[in-house]
Amino acid sequence: MGNERIIRTFILAVIGLAAFALWRPNSPDPTEDVRSRETRFFITKAHQDRRFDAVIYGDSRGLRGLSPAVIGDQVPGLRIYNFSWNAGGMNRDMYAEAEKLLDPASQSPALILVPTALSFMSFKRSNSQFNEYRHKPWDQVMLYRHLPRVADWFQPVSPSVYPRKVLDIRPYRELVQVFHPDGWIETDQTPLDDLAEMTVHEERLEGNSVDPELIRDFMAQTADWTARGIRVFACFLPAHPPRVTLEDSILGFDKDAFRADFARSGGIWLDLPQTGFESYDGSHLTASSARRVSALLGEALASEMR
Repeated sequence: MGNERIIRTFILAVIGLAAFALWRPNSPDPTEDVRSRETRFFITKAHQDRRFDAVIYGDSRGLRGLSPAVIGDQVPGLRIYNFSWNAGGMNRDMYAEAEKLLDPASQSPALILVPTALSFMSFKRSNSQFNEYRHKPWDQVMLYRHLPRVADWFQPVSPSVYPRKVLDIRPYRELVQVFHPDGWIETDQTPLDDLAEMTVHEERLEGNSVDPELIRDFMAQTADWTARGIRVFACFLPAHPPRVTLEDSILGFDKDAFRADFARSGGIWLDLPQTGFESYDGSHLTASSARRVSALLGEALASEMR
């Protein structure tokens, strides 16, 4: 009798959990509903086993600002992947990881680098988000990569979702994200806010600077790739101009000198317009602007690859 009771309790618990997973309400906060998809996206990126002709690498501006699919429309047949990360740093460890994603048999191997002043700060050497997902426990990696529907069903839910759903209590800023398998996060926010956290951002930057060694490594890596037949492209993505000016000024990032050094190292600079686009928070492009910039980058890439 005791064993039967335990078995019945276990079965009822499983049924209850399944019912909860299937019929729980959507959250009024869009970020809560995509947590398992976000985890799967970054786990897949950190354990990517496909190979490509061209790999994009940058920080969150590249992650949210460049769509490989839209770029590819301008360069048919070129397999492109966006290997950018939130808080991504320009350093030798990540250059090596990006290069691993290039197909050795590709006839047109290329790296597309998306530097910012922020990506050359010393603490970015930690590659924190990449390492977090590269070193997830194996059972989590297996679950999110091979059983994503199960992971989605059982993603943690705050009990407060029920009253918030009933009362339609929404966050002031609603961030909507679509995680694309080509490595792009399509992102929009309501309302848009170019000046979001500008004062806090300035306070965080004070006393910091770009690391000259990281910039030298960037140039040395460009020269090395070029010598080995890998074409290296780079560009600055647009953001809210006052924010970019603030970052470059405080951190001491000389863009003109950087572009000149890059060209001397064998790199190919892709000029993109820096104004005329929408950002949702002053730093990252809205989905529509990201598509426009991606199309422009694709056109520039196609011109250079002829």
